[in-house]
Amino acid sequence: MGMMGFPNEQEVASMLGYVTDEDRKRWQEMKATSDANLENARNGLTARGLASQAASPAISLAEKSVNAQMTSAAMEERRKTQVKQTKRTVTTFETEEPVKSDGHGLGY
Repeated sequence: MGMMGFPNEQEVASMLGYVTDEDRKRWQEMKATSDANLENARNGLTARGLASQAASPAISLAEKSVNAQMTSAAMEERRKTQVKQTKRTVTTFETEEPVKSDGHGLGY
């Protein structure tokens, strides 16, 4: 606060939204840091880097799938259960005589 409780010049400038030299200096520092980070990112974009970035989602999906399978196997082991695989059997009948109707038609 300035004299007699009134705000000083810097406080008035910040209250009214004026840009001070300190603000400009801080923004220039932030921009320089951001520009350096962008330049480093651009320099790191090689064919190998791009390929690894492109393959990353597929690798992540495969990793999640493997982790899920391992988790389910561990849970089965804890419960002392196993995945039951059912066998489907098909029985066919072959006769030489035609199938006899019991008197009920198809209804049309």
